[in-house]
Amino acid sequence: MVVSLDKANADARKRLPVYMVLDTSQSMRAGDPPRIDAVRDIIPNVQTAALEEPALRAKVRISYIAMADDARVVAPLGFADANVAVDFEPRGRTNYTAVFNLLRTTFAADFARLQADGDAVLRPVVFFLTDGDPNCKADDRQAAFDALMADPSWAPRILMFGVGNDVTLADLTPFTGPKGFAVVCRDNPEKTSADAIAAAMSNFLGTIIKMVGNGALAGTSASDDDDDIDDFMRQLADAFRDDDAIAAGLNEATG
Repeated sequence: MVVSLDKANADARKRLPVYMVLDTSQSMRAGDPPRIDAVRDIIPNVQTAALEEPALRAKVRISYIAMADDARVVAPLGFADANVAVDFEPRGRTNYTAVFNLLRTTFAADFARLQADGDAVLRPVVFFLTDGDPNCKADDRQAAFDALMADPSWAPRILMFGVGNDVTLADLTPFTGPKGFAVVCRDNPEKTSADAIAAAMSNFLGTIIKMVGNGALAGTSASDDDDDIDDFMRQLADAFRDDDAIAAGLNEATG
């Protein structure tokens, strides 16, 4: 098959924005080892994966958001192997409302910047890690989520990943959006919450690498690329179910 230079260049400029929402509330000190230690390992593990897999660096842009009483962008959307130094210090409670509001405004700024650079922005993917039920007001939380999902062309695909015994599927499922999914991984004597977080990140990165390495996200239309992203979400859900570190505590899942 002959691919035109214009088509090849257009495919090369497609960027998949990935937003890592990481719970840094006080409860993340729990566990042995503490859950926050696994969170602190996420950025260096992503950096290592990107250095080893050029496709991850080429296609994916990653941002990190810390969630506690508020939500903060601790590393703006950029290359997956960017030298990012963040010391996640647990504090406060769990505020989903702040995250949804921040994502909405951050999407707008990030996508405008990428498009100004000549990049084609694909539908964003959100990995939302939490160990607790949200402490914000339910009405505010729902309104912020509805505003985030209001534009169907940019509504993200969301993985809600809960760890520990204080979060339930009922807390997470309302915020997966269309074609997202939720997982709750309970504490388990054989596999800790930290093990589950590490396994989740390994599967997340591995499934993205597999997707871009196999030539996905090179469709002729936005709907083709959306199909690839939706297929990524399905493959990721299957990978979670097959991973011993996650399956050991897995008692609830959707998708």
